[in-house]
Amino acid sequence: MPSAPARVVKGPGLEDLTREVAASEYADGLLEIAVGFLLLCLGTLWMGSPGLLPILAALAVLFGPAVITRVKRRITYPRIGYADYPIDTSIDGGGVLGFVVGGVTATAVVVTATGGIADVEAWRQWSGLLAGILVSGGFFSAARRSSLRRHWVLGATSIAVGLIVGLLTEGADYAAVSWYFVGMGGLLALTGAIELAAFARHYPVVEP
Repeated sequence: MPSAPARVVKGPGLEDLTREVAASEYADGLLEIAVGFLLLCLGTLWMGSPGLLPILAALAVLFGPAVITRVKRRITYPRIGYADYPIDTSIDGGGVLGFVVGGVTATAVVVTATGGIADVEAWRQWSGLLAGILVSGGFFSAARRSSLRRHWVLGATSIAVGLIVGLLTEGADYAAVSWYFVGMGGLLALTGAIELAAFARHYPVVEP
């Protein structure tokens, strides 16, 4: 008599596990707070002291990750624990290039419709839209890694803010970019603070 086929019990796949780990890393809202603070600084310096922008960018790259890790050790890890599980942060060069080309193309369509492809003032006016599209790529990438809905929403919001800024600002001196950074930065800092407060209430500190 033939034996019954073996029953296969399927557990969560590696991809699902990776997304859960990524989601836990983003659950505290610190990503939004950090990016929001950076954008606020970029927008402020762009308006007043654009020569300091390279220094700010260098400081963010050199010390930003260490600062976020230190804050997580004080706020996040005591509440949900810590697992040394690597999150895939590799960058798809082809995908990034395609997204950038798509963003420039979309902006060019808007520029052509409002002033002409060779109109420098129109490009300045819609530079905030281009910035919004490019920044949205970071949130869409995070959403693919974590499957968190709020990252998709933030990506779409980034584009919307760039579009609104383009409609409301003049093109001189690329003011649209400055106001996009300030507007989106303030929004991210606010939503991140709300997420962090909700996270702290939902996950009290685990006493040893």
